[in-house]
Amino acid sequence: LERLERIAPDSVRVLQIRGLDAEALGDLKGAEVCYRKVIEKEPRIPGGHYALGHVLRRGGKEAEARLEMERELEIDPYHHLAYFELGAMLLEGGDAQAALPMLEKAVKLRPALADPKVELGKAYLQLKRPADAIPLLREAIAKEPEHPNAHYLLSRAYLMTGATEEGRREVAIHQEILRKQNLPRRGMTQRQ
Repeated sequence: LERLERIAPDSVRVLQIRGLDAEALGDLKGAEVCYRKVIEKEPRIPGGHYALGHVLRRGGKEAEARLEMERELEIDPYHHLAYFELGAMLLEGGDAQAALPMLEKAVKLRPALADPKVELGKAYLQLKRPADAIPLLREAIAKEPEHPNAHYLLSRAYLMTGATEEGRREVAIHQEILRKQNLPRRGMTQRQ
């Protein structure tokens, strides 16, 4: 990097690395500046709009982040993380129906990842489709047994289908995971 900075200090690659470094250090403003410069220099660079959107989302700039994720998908229609984050934002905004195709696409593109399956399961639960959520959440748990939300969501799905014993078992597992991680417990009535 030092050699590249000497040769081409304002190159897109140097700016991307500076943005990643700033992001890793928690300097979201600095990362945003770098990523905006990347896009200014190369507006159609794959990953550029995603990186900016990700930082904007972390900084609480949801509307701008959504636009950047949509721009990324125009450039790269196979960017699973852009689908995932866009779907998660839509879901957080209360639009489970709009989130559904985004999250389904993220799962389809990267079926080995747990987080997209958990978010898709959450969307199914919000749409009152617990039977669709159960297999996804079980797959996520198989991949990541200590996932902080998967067991809780699976407990809700089981309870919604009338599988009370399975629901209780999953909430107990969830509470044990939280106890081990010293995280606050979720009440069964709290909306996830």
